[in-house]
Amino acid sequence: MSQSEVNVASVPGVKDMLTRLISLPSISSASAKWDHSNEAVVRILAEWLEPLALPSKSWKYRACPANST
Repeated sequence: MSQSEVNVASVPGVKDMLTRLISLPSISSASAKWDHSNEAVVRILAEWLEPLALPSKSWKYRACPANST
C-alpha cells in the first residue's frame, strides 16, 4: 500500500483515542465478578490500525472464551 492510499483522516487524534480507550470497560481479573472482556478495546484498535496499513488479528482463548487478544 502506498503512502497516498493510507487513510489517516479516518484515525482520530491522540486525545480522542485516549478518551475512547479509557471509556471502554476491559478489566482482566481472576475473579469472574470483576472480569470483563477486552473485545471492545481490540476492535477499536483494529479500526484505527487498519487505515494505517497495520493489519491486526484477534482470537478467543479457548480456556476463557469471553476474553479476546
